[in-house]
Amino acid sequence: MFRVLLPLLALSGLLLVACGDDDGPSPSPSETATGVASAETSATGSAPNQQPTPDRPVPTPTPASDRAIALTVVAGEKNYNPSVAEFRALPETEINAGGPKKGVLLSELAAKVGGKADALVVIQGYRNDMKTLAIIRKRLSEIASNTVFTIDEQGHVNVSSSTLPEIEWLKAVSSIAFQQ
Repeated sequence: MFRVLLPLLALSGLLLVACGDDDGPSPSPSETATGVASAETSATGSAPNQQPTPDRPVPTPTPASDRAIALTVVAGEKNYNPSVAEFRALPETEINAGGPKKGVLLSELAAKVGGKADALVVIQGYRNDMKTLAIIRKRLSEIASNTVFTIDEQGHVNVSSSTLPEIEWLKAVSSIAFQQ
């Protein structure tokens, strides 16, 4: 059996080598020697002598209905999953975070699930460019009274804070977890 498999493996290896890479034109000998073509392609994401294309605009997230879950808040076994309509009905507080921001205080959401002051808060959402999933990880006592969650006209929850730098604020927040 091995006498049959060994020649077949050798033959298939030769066929793979003979087929080569048919993804595009072969580089010139000078490009192959210096690796210029491959370095330019990998660095800019485009072929040499072409202008890189600008980033495509980020699609707008799908609007959420009033019955959709706005976000999930968790502390241990307790969950709070307000709908968009319920979230809009929560009491709001105004803070000064690069200007006045009015929204639901983090401490209000912590109270809904019994989040303790010494708990570690993990907030998951997207950076302002809406391309990078990110988290905020802080002690509740540090950000509870100066961090608000706003809901936009599309039904997406966003974070603003007078303590956190604006670059750390998140959009389209999906979850808040209190680790006791």
